[in-house]
This record gives sequence, structure tokens and C-alpha cells, in this order.
Amino acid sequence: MEKKNKIVLFFDYHLGFKLAKFLKYKKENVVGLVFDNKTKVPFSEDYKNKIKNLFKLQKYNIFEWSELNKKKNFEKLKKLNSDFFICVNFPKILNQKIISCAKNSINLHLSYLPFNRGKNPNVWSIIESTPCGATIHKIDEKIDTGKIYVRKKIVPSFIDTAESTYLKCNDAAYDLFKKYWDKIKKNKIQPIKQNNNLKTFHLSKDFKKLGYINLNKKYKAKDLINLLRAKTFKSFDSAYFFHKNKKIEVRVKLNFYNK
Repeated sequence: MEKKNKIVLFFDYHLGFKLAKFLKYKKENVVGLVFDNKTKVPFSEDYKNKIKNLFKLQKYNIFEWSELNKKKNFEKLKKLNSDFFICVNFPKILNQKIISCAKNSINLHLSYLPFNRGKNPNVWSIIESTPCGATIHKIDEKIDTGKIYVRKKIVPSFIDTAESTYLKCNDAAYDLFKKYWDKIKKNKIQPIKQNNNLKTFHLSKDFKKLGYINLNKKYKAKDLINLLRAKTFKSFDSAYFFHKNKKIEVRVKLNFYNK
């Protein structure tokens, strides 16, 4: 009988839940879960409990990220002797100490790396007209810089918003993982280095600065429309401007014209 890989999931949000269900269906040996309960969930539904309920692990195999700096919790994670750490929508960066607890650590990032490393890749693909999609890559100590196993490109249409682009990237990520997980776990795909000449990178603070429309400033029409598209996502702040000391928010809905 083939020995089952021991897997620890760093999963969250709807995509994490879908992939957790996939791994359960595949009867993968999930031995631990790690969650970050201190980061505010941007969506209306929190999927952490749904993921927990899929696997029904003992409490000592479910870890809170902020508690892993305590020696006793770190030692518990280490003693799991994991073959894989898998991250999906996990908001924290794994340091070398954590990475060393598993034989291999991979991340499913919602961009077409090396484009749009970091936060809100779906937004920046619109603002900067860069490719988006999904990538499975090895985890190192930096942000989304590890070697790439596989990736899938999506080219958003001009009517896509941050929300529709995000949903398309989620679909691409789910399909990518389902298609290639068996080959990755059996070491049948050799990851390759990223081309750093193409890299783009953004932090959360970059997103927070985005969205203000100055009514006295001249904009190219395309740039302004891209800004509105990139800030249209029901779970996040929209673009805005001030008129008569009142803040007015703007979202867009774009459709192709059919006669």
C-alpha cells in the first residue's frame, strides 16, 4: 500500500474550503490545520469552522498562527513530521523556522507569477494591465518568490472588475490544483525559478492608497475606468471622491453592448 503524505493545511476563505473538500475526497492524510484568527475576514462568511469540521482533528492538531511562536505549540507542529505544508489564502508569511517543519511547503497564489506578488493581485492586474491567474509555487522566506510548479494565465476583459477577476482567478486556482496535485506530491514536476525581470509586487498599504479620485485632476479616461473597475468589489472599499465636503463612493457595472 502506498504511504500517505502527511499534510498540514494553512487554508482559508471559500477557495480554501473547496480545496479542503477536494483533499478529503481524495482521502489525503491531513494531520494538522493552521488558522490566523486575528486577521479580519474581508468576506461575509468565515470558512475556518467549515474546514475544521471536514477533518475533525484533535484540538492539539489545530493551531492558531499567533500561538506558534510559543515553544510548546511549535514543537507540536514539528512533531507532526509533515511531508507537505499547503497554503491557500493564508495571510501570513511562513518564516524559515516554520518552513523547516515540513519536507516541502507550497503556496497557491492568485496571480500569474512573477506578476503581482503580494497582496490584492486581482486589483493590480487591472491597474497595471498585467497578466493574472493562479500559480502553485514552493514557499521560501520571501513573499511569493519561490520556484514555480505550474501556473495558469487569465487575461481579464475590459468589463471585468476586481471582483469578477478574483472569481476567475479562484476558478483557475481550483482547476490548477486538482489537475496537478498528484504530480506535485509524487515529485513528478520539477519547479523552475521565477523570472525576476518581470516581477511586480504590492503591499496592503498600496491598496489602501488606491481609490481617491481628485475632481480637479485630469485623468486619461482609460486610467479612470481602470481605477473604478479595480475598486469594484462588494467586500472592499470602493473608489471615492469628495463633493461639498461629502464623501461619495463609486462602483461600476460594465457590459458589452448588444444591439
